[in-house]
Amino acid sequence: MADAIQSMGWVAERRGLGGARSLDGLAWNLAADQVWEAWVAAFIRDLAPHLGLIWLGRAEVRHQINWQGSLTSMGALIPDTGLRGARRVIWVDAKYKAHLSLLARQGWPGLTEEVRSAHRADLHQALAYTALGNSDHCDSLLAYPLLGDESRPLATIATLASGRRRVRLLLAGLPFGFHSPAHRERILREWKGMLAEPTVG
Repeated sequence: MADAIQSMGWVAERRGLGGARSLDGLAWNLAADQVWEAWVAAFIRDLAPHLGLIWLGRAEVRHQINWQGSLTSMGALIPDTGLRGARRVIWVDAKYKAHLSLLARQGWPGLTEEVRSAHRADLHQALAYTALGNSDHCDSLLAYPLLGDESRPLATIATLASGRRRVRLLLAGLPFGFHSPAHRERILREWKGMLAEPTVG
């Protein structure tokens, strides 16, 4: 991320490499999905005090998988970020994909089998995170970029039975950048409302 910011600074300040003024041929690579993950993590960090929760960074979200024997598979479950309170936890995974917008426009029946398969894998990943910890309330959220000029916030919530625990699976859209401070505050309010602690009932 530091390299990416430095490279963008070169472009903005027209410095190029070695002080050259021309940027022709200046090659730099920036993985959009990694920038999206960092953007979502920063937004969730800003959202934490609005919900009265503690933000969980990369070090706090890693959960080791302990295999027995010499045959092993992946070593850990690692959501991108999360939030924790006394009675609840929210896991957040950033997905730089058009799945949410496609679902809003075409519905599940209108998706190609390739998109359905990829989305199904993302849902299974989010559901795996709900096994981490034993909080009374657990939300697992997939954050997608809002594409184009969405007139309304895109979000949907599913509730699943998991023994005595209340588990929610959320799909939510987030702008990849804000037009103004007022726009940022509006999105923070919308996400605060969406992630308000569910009432027992």
